[in-house]
Amino acid sequence: MGERNNHSGDTAFVIAGNLFNLMTAVIIGLVMPLCVSVETYAGYRTYTLYISYVSLFHLGLVNGVALRYGQMDYVRLPYDLFRGFTRVLMLMELGFVLVLFAAATFCIGYSQMTPVHFVIVNLFAANLRNYYTTVDRFSGRFRMDAIVLILYDTALLTGLGILMSRRPENVQSVLFFITLLNLALTGCMACLNREITFGRPAVCSAAELSETIRRGSYVMTGEIIGALVLGIDSIFVQIVFDARHFSEYSFAVYIITAACTALSACDNLIFPALKRLAPDSLRESYRKLLRRAFLGCGVMLIPVFLCAPLIRRFLPVYAGSISILLILSPVLVFRTLSILVCRNILLVLDQEKVFMRNNAAALVLGFFLDLLAVFFQGEMHAIAAVSVLTFAVWFFLNDWSIRSALRRGEKR
Repeated sequence: MGERNNHSGDTAFVIAGNLFNLMTAVIIGLVMPLCVSVETYAGYRTYTLYISYVSLFHLGLVNGVALRYGQMDYVRLPYDLFRGFTRVLMLMELGFVLVLFAAATFCIGYSQMTPVHFVIVNLFAANLRNYYTTVDRFSGRFRMDAIVLILYDTALLTGLGILMSRRPENVQSVLFFITLLNLALTGCMACLNREITFGRPAVCSAAELSETIRRGSYVMTGEIIGALVLGIDSIFVQIVFDARHFSEYSFAVYIITAACTALSACDNLIFPALKRLAPDSLRESYRKLLRRAFLGCGVMLIPVFLCAPLIRRFLPVYAGSISILLILSPVLVFRTLSILVCRNILLVLDQEKVFMRNNAAALVLGFFLDLLAVFFQGEMHAIAAVSVLTFAVWFFLNDWSIRSALRRGEKR
C-alpha cells in the first residue's frame, strides 16, 4: 500500500509539473505577442526553434546512459562512473560552445548578440540540464524533477512578466534573462545530483565511453531528426518569408505544440514503466497507449479550434495564423502518437536504429515536400498542408515497425 501511494504521489507531481509547464508556455506565448513587436517575437521564436537541436552536441552520451542504466534506481547507480560521464559531458559542451561561437561570429559578424549566438551560449546549460533530467527520470526521482521544473517555470514566468511589463524594444534582453536562468538552474541541478557531479570520478575507459555513445547515438540522431521533422516547415518559412509571416506561422505552430505538451503530461513516467514490463505485455500496452492518446487528442482539438476566434478578437495582427492553425490541426494527432507512444515503445523494444531510420525517412519526405510547396505554390498554407502529410507518414512508418517487431518477438 505504501509503495502504491508513493507511486501515486510521484504521478501527481509529474502531472502537476508538466501542466504548470504548459500553463507557463501558454501565458508566455499569448502575452509576448501583445507586448513586443513582430520582429522581437520573430527573434524569440527563432531562438526557440533552433535551441531544440542542441542535443546533437552531446553526441548521444545522454541517451546512451539512459539505455544502459535505465532500469536502475538512483541509489543503485555507480556514482563514480557517472561522475566520469558528467566530467566528459561538461568538457565536450564547453569545447563545442567555444568553437561554434567563434564560427558564428566569423560567419555572421558580431555587432550584437543574435538569437543564433544565444542558442550557442545556451548549448552548455541545455545539455547538462538534459543529462541531469534524464538521470532523475529513469532512476525514479520523478518528484524532484517535477519540483525543479515548477521552480524553473515560476522564475521564468516572473522574470519574463517583469520584462514584458517594460515592453522591451529588442529580443536581446529577453534571451539574456533566459540564459542567466538556464545557467542558474543547471548549477542547482548539479547540486541536487551531487552524487554524480562532485567527488572523485572513475576514469571512463575508451571502451565504456564509446559503447555508451554508440548506443545513444542512434537515439540522439533519431531525436534530432525527429526535431527536424517537427521544425522543418518552420525552418522553410523562416528562411523564405519575412519576419511577419514567420511570426504568424510560428504562432500557429506554438498552439499545436502547447496542445501536444498538455497531452505529454505523463511522458516522464512512460519509458521507465515500459522498461520494467515483461516483454510479452508490450503488445497490449501499445494498444492501450494508442487508445488513450487518440482520446486525448480528440479532447485537445476543442481548445485548439477555440483559439481561432480568440486570435481574431485579441490578436488581430496575427489573424493570418488562423488558417495555418486549422490546416495544421491534424498534426496534433500524428505528432502525439509518434512522440508520446511510438517513440517510447520502439526504444523499449531496443529498436534504436529503426527509430532513427523512420525519422530520417520522414525528414527526407518533409524536406522535399516543403521544397516542392515553396517552388510550385510559394505560400505558407502549402507548407502547412504538406507538413500534415509528413507527420501522417511518420506515424504509419513507426506503427508498422512496432507491429513487425512485436510479431517477431512472439515468434521467438
